[in-house]
Order: sequence, then structure tokens, then C-alpha cells
Amino acid sequence: MMKATLSLCLLAAMLHLTVHSLTQTDHHNDKPKATHPQELHPHEGDPLESCQQIVPSNTNFAFRFYRQATTQESGKNIFFSPISISTAFALLALGSRATSQAQVLEGLAFNLTNTHEEEIHNGFHHLLFLLNRPGSQVQLSMGNTLFMDKHLKPLKTFLKDIKKLYKGKVVSSNFQNSTKAKKEINDHIKNKTHGNINQILKDLDPNTLMVIVNYIYFKAYWENPFNIKGTHNDYFHVNAKTSVEVKMMTRDGFYKTYSDRKLSCEVVQIPYKGDVAALFILPNEGKMKQLEDALTTDIVSKWEESLERRKRLGPGSEELLPGSELFGRKMKSALYLCLLLLGLQVKGQHGSNLNDEQQEQKVPHFPEDHSQVEGENLAHVKIAPSNVEFAFRFYKQVREEAGNKNIFFSPLSISTAFAMLSLGARSNTLRQLHKGLAFNLTDMEEREIHEGFQHVLQLLNDPHREVQLSMGNALFIHDKLKLLQKFLDDATNFYYSEAIYSNFQNSSKATKEINDYIETKTHGKIVRLFNNLSQDTIMVLVNYIFFKGYWEKPFKNFATRDDDFLLDAKNSVKVKMMHQSKNFDIHRDEKLSCWVVEIPYKGNATALFVLPDEGTMKQVEDALLKETVSNWMQSLENRKIYLDLPKFSISGSYDIKSLFEKMGMTELFSDTADLSGMAEETLLKVSKAIHKATVDVSENGTEAAAATAIELVVMSAGFPPPLHIRFNRPFLMIIVDKTTHGILFMGKIVNPTAKED
Repeated sequence: MMKATLSLCLLAAMLHLTVHSLTQTDHHNDKPKATHPQELHPHEGDPLESCQQIVPSNTNFAFRFYRQATTQESGKNIFFSPISISTAFALLALGSRATSQAQVLEGLAFNLTNTHEEEIHNGFHHLLFLLNRPGSQVQLSMGNTLFMDKHLKPLKTFLKDIKKLYKGKVVSSNFQNSTKAKKEINDHIKNKTHGNINQILKDLDPNTLMVIVNYIYFKAYWENPFNIKGTHNDYFHVNAKTSVEVKMMTRDGFYKTYSDRKLSCEVVQIPYKGDVAALFILPNEGKMKQLEDALTTDIVSKWEESLERRKRLGPGSEELLPGSELFGRKMKSALYLCLLLLGLQVKGQHGSNLNDEQQEQKVPHFPEDHSQVEGENLAHVKIAPSNVEFAFRFYKQVREEAGNKNIFFSPLSISTAFAMLSLGARSNTLRQLHKGLAFNLTDMEEREIHEGFQHVLQLLNDPHREVQLSMGNALFIHDKLKLLQKFLDDATNFYYSEAIYSNFQNSSKATKEINDYIETKTHGKIVRLFNNLSQDTIMVLVNYIFFKGYWEKPFKNFATRDDDFLLDAKNSVKVKMMHQSKNFDIHRDEKLSCWVVEIPYKGNATALFVLPDEGTMKQVEDALLKETVSNWMQSLENRKIYLDLPKFSISGSYDIKSLFEKMGMTELFSDTADLSGMAEETLLKVSKAIHKATVDVSENGTEAAAATAIELVVMSAGFPPPLHIRFNRPFLMIIVDKTTHGILFMGKIVNPTAKED
């Protein structure tokens, strides 16, 4: 899901960039850029140094004003120019005295014990000079105007200071004719903002004698423009329940980015031509208020100092960056830069009349879901959280029975097989299936579940992927069983299932036919899934998955050596231990006492290896939730380590019927099962459901396969020295497809030498 985002395009933040950029050298002559001393009438000196004295206060005011605006404009876009407001009221302070003056300046975040009044006005004077400098690639202008009743007699020193310090223009007006005076002011503002601010004054108080106006106009072009052809209609999710259709821009390129783990947000800097850039901040779902509360000058400075140039790709997923939401922020995926505006024009102005109304502005946002793929079909995103939740629930159930045995299975294979079976389920049987597979029909419609699996199958079977990955389904049907045409059509359309008619009366032949089919589809990895079929079998539903991926950075064969793998505190076995000394994305989870290492394959798949500290495996297993993995993925940092990883080849076989019954799915296997959406005049139930998975991890990569079969009958898995992470004790493994965000395989390795079925 996409969410509303905080777009820090504030001119105060932008001012930091503008001011700092002026210290850079002009590369045409290798000399500092020249100033224009004739402009500096009030106080000679360095305009940049003078301006920098007021920047922190202006920025603090910006964030204070923003917080106040959020309390009054809850649920609405917020866009304003803090520098316009600050300048207008700083100018007003020229004519204020005593407590009034102190309140104005302190309200603008100035500390009068640290900054003299003269320094404040001098800072704004030089700020105006810098913003209005000619020759910039950015079109930026700012100015002040006093509309004064012709009968008002202002102090000469006030007028003199306004003109010298704020370049203020004084216009004599007849406020007795309020309609004419109002039109004069509105026309002036419209002209200075190039027609972007219209009718700011709706009416004037009959007693008005003076109106102070500050205007600012900004127009800039992206340093790297978005291609108009990439702009498309897309949904922007305002909140969990509301979405709107927007024009979404996309671009694949290098950007300076920073991931703030503490504030749970992504920061992206997008430069304009010239010396101005925009920061866009995308908080995690539910973290907007936390981010807003933390906004300070120090935070923005930290972001600017921490920005690193990285390539942010589209299409990709981070969320993904539009989202969400699987794992909270998606599996370590690329940030998909999508903005609403093509050439962002910022307009802002402020008049000091208290009855002024501000025009609502549209703010550019990122979509929340960063995992977009080519095209507009994102059906797989909706089912991803449920599939992940099911994976961990099933793992925990398997663990209860596995004891000290290895665990390896494909949760996606099991989910897909039973989701296809649910096409024929009705009433309470269907409800139990949905609940067991972690689908909540208050959040999505049943059709969306099947459309999600349909899209997963499309993505996994994409022939252009660098990983060898295939997944499919088949129905082996008794030649006398009459299935409903709708069930067959849905199984074909949503799950691309083959329908194969078999003679189940010859159970040996039917068993061989099914086993041979699975062995072929899994490239010989899953052999003899069935030992024999029940005499009463009338249909077998099969799902298979095959994966072969090569490490992005292969291990060297010559570095592999014999080493000890510690089964527990007292026992160990000899294994072939692979070794690599390279940079990997890793995370130390202090709370769960474990190391997490991501080892990517070539293509869009990756493996997570989780190494608990000695004696903490159960603690880590108990904490396995999508939020936990989300935290791991968000917290990964690239560091050089010495990595020891054992070669292993293991497999696992599971009685799904027994496990599902313990997970609350009982009706499916009983005589009360309602599979009436499957066959005509035949009452069916599931008599057996089995799953087998196998994995080989070597120096070059990983080869894994799994099959799920559901048997139906008629009723009666100088730097500090680099870390040395040794996977020489029990660990977890998760293979993730980063396109669909599905967990393809998952396992716990307690003994790499065991090859039990």
C-alpha cells in the first residue's frame, strides 16, 4: 500500500542548500564567486556569513510552524514558505518596540541573548540579496512591499530601514476605498508570483491602514528530468482505507539517499539545475507522527551529511519504496522513485493581514509500495503478507515435531496448492482454509486471493529471470470423476493447472505417473513423492517448485575445507566449510541475540542466513514474524566480514494433514468437508496431504525443489577487523523472491550432514 508522505520541500531546508552552495568555488576561474558590494548598503561584510547567522532560527521556526499547522490541518496537504513568513514578520519587527518586538522575534525562534536585533535584520538583508542574485539557473525572486494609507504618517527611520534592509517598496493606497485597495494588493502579488497566487485578500478590515506583503517565487528544472512517457495513472493511498488516482512519474537513476533507521524513514535528495535540491522523506507506515515530532535543524543537518549517492531503481520493490504492507517496508528492494509533479514549481507568499486565507497546494509524494513491477498488476502484493504469515506459522508447527532434525520446506508451494483447492471449497470448510492460510476476507475479496496467486505464478515463471525458477500445478483426475466446469476453468485460469486424467483403479500405474511428473518438473530433485496411493483416491492435486540460483559472489572451491559444525554444546560433526572474505549486508540483532547475513543470488532472489548465539535458537524461532524479518531487512548494513558457511544437501518430508489439523484446519479432512464447488454429485474430502523439499547449497549457489500433493477421496521448508561470522552451529535459512516478496524456501539447519527424508 502507498501512504501519504512528508515532503520536506520547505524553503528553510532548501535555504541550507542554497547558502552552503555559495561557498563553492567557481570552476571557471578557481576563485570564490564574486559578491556585489554596491548592494550592501547597511553593513559591509561577508553576506554569506551574515546570512548564516539567521539560518538556524529560520529553520527552527519552519518546523515549529509546521507542527502547529499539522494540528489545525489534520488529514490535509500542508505546503507553505516559512522564509516568506519569517521575512514579513522580521520586517514588522522594525517598527515594534518593547514586549511586542521581543514576542515577534522570539516567535520567529531568535534568541536575543545570542543574536542582536541588528544582526537579525542584516541577515535578512543579505538573504534577500542572495536569493535575488542574477545569473542563477534557478528562477528565484523574493521581495517586500508596504501598502500604506495616504493619511498615515510613518516614522522616517522606519521607512528608511525597510528600504535599506528589506528592499521594501512603499506604495501609497486609499484604504477608504477598500475594494480598490484590495484589488491593487492582489494584482501586485499575482504579478510578482507570475500568476500563481491569486486573490489572497478576500476582504480588508475597514480600519486597515497598512498591509505588509512578502512574496517569493521559485521555478526550477530537475537536473535529471523525468520522462513524460513514464508518467502513468496510479493509486496513492491516503490512508489504510482511502486511495486516490494520481499521475505518477517514474525514473531510474542515481540519487543521494539516506535510510534513517531511528526515525524509520527514507530520505532522497533530488537536485534541480543550479544550486538547489529537494529532500523527500518517506516514513514507514504508521511512523509519520514520530517523524514529524522529531523534525529539528539537527535532524535535517544529519540527513544532509549522511546522504550517499546510490542508484535507486524502478521497477523494483522497497515499498517496497510504494510500501507496503509486506514486512512493513518490503524485502530489501530498490526504491522506486515516483513523484507526482514533473517540474515542481514552488510558490509561496505571505501577507501580514490576519484574515488572509492560504491557497491549498498539492505536495509531491512517493507511493508507499516500493515493489512495483512492470505493468499495473500488483495483485501479488495483496497476498504477500498472508503468505509470509502462513510461512512462519507453519514453521513453528513443524518445529514442534521436528525436535533436533533439519527443517526445510516451501511455504509458497503449500499455500498455492491449498489456495487452488479452496476454489472448490464452500461454507465452513472454505472459512477454515482461508483462516489457516492467514487470509482475512474483511481485508480482501476471495477473487483477489486467486488473482494474487495467478500473478505470483506469472512472475515466478518469467523466462527472462536470471535465476532458474519454475512453479506449476496439476490435477490428476479419476477418469470417472465429473468435475464442475467452473472449477476446472478457474484452476486453469488462475493457477495455470494442467488436467490429467488417470486410471486410479490401477493405483501402481497412477502412483508412477504422478511421481514421474513431479520428478520431471523438479529436474530430478523430488523423487517418489508417493509410495502408494489409497485405493479410494479419486483425484490428486499437485504443486511443484524448482529453484536454481547462482551466488552473485561465488565461493572459491579451493577455500572450502573440513571444519567442525557444533550440533550443541557437547556434540559436533565434520563438514565442508566454505569461506569468503567480502562485503555482505549484515545485521546484528541484539534483542534476539543473532546475526543476519544476506547472500544475494544473481537475479532478483536472495537468501537470508540467521545465526543465533549459542542457546538462543528457540528465542529466535519464537520471534519469527513478518515484522521481525522486516526489521532485519531494514537494518542490514554493508560490511566486510569473514564468512564461513557449510556446504549442505538436505531434504524434508511432511505430513501436512497432521500439521494442518493442529493448526485448526480439521473439516477439510473429515466427513463434514464441503468441497461441493469441485465435483458433481460426489462428496469429496482430503485423505492425505504431503510435502517434500530438498536443497543443495554449494560454492556456486543453491538448487532447491519442493512438491505438495493433496490426495482426495470420496467420503464414508587502520578499520576494525572485519567480523568473522561462522555458520558452524544451527541456523535458519530463508530464500526470498524479491519480485513477488514470497518466501520460496525456508529452513533450519541443525546438522548439515544428515540427509533424512
